[in-house]
Amino acid sequence: MPLIIKQIPVGPLETNCYLVSCENTGFTFIIDPGDSPKIIINYLYRNEFIPKAVILTHGHYDHIGGLKIIKGELNIPLMMHKADLFMLKDYGISAAEKYLNDGDVLDLGREKLSVIHTPGHTKGGICLKGDGVLFSGDTLFRNGVGRTDLPGGSEQELVDSLNNKLFVLSDETIVYPGHGPETTIKHEKI
Repeated sequence: MPLIIKQIPVGPLETNCYLVSCENTGFTFIIDPGDSPKIIINYLYRNEFIPKAVILTHGHYDHIGGLKIIKGELNIPLMMHKADLFMLKDYGISAAEKYLNDGDVLDLGREKLSVIHTPGHTKGGICLKGDGVLFSGDTLFRNGVGRTDLPGGSEQELVDSLNNKLFVLSDETIVYPGHGPETTIKHEKI
């Protein structure tokens, strides 16, 4: 497998932080550092991975708790959809270095991740698609979907995101959600 994927459940809600690395270069994206920044940083150092950026699938507190320490200690850029930026202001973050949009392609050495904007759980929710894998944040879980009753949530937008952007992916796509175990697109379409 060309991508090395390390899942680290962090914080009281056991948010899945993912360290996604290119097997050939060691370049690594940190996806949703919800808490426990020292554990995340130590794992990177122990495995000699090269952190390239922090990516947020959305701006809810349980996905960003370790962000400020990780950005400060590793001196890496933050990437996210601009529509969720307002959620970070209480954490002392007023801007990202790169705002992600639907269709953007992120370079991870020899591997790439594509951005899929999936509003519904939040206005700025995104998923990241690699070769045969999808990091779905809180858009899609094993046997469930993200809440839409929080500010910025929309049941109709979530249904549209699922039907028009995620369920059109290959049935064999492995889904790595923001909480809980992995699943597949096929399993969630049933």
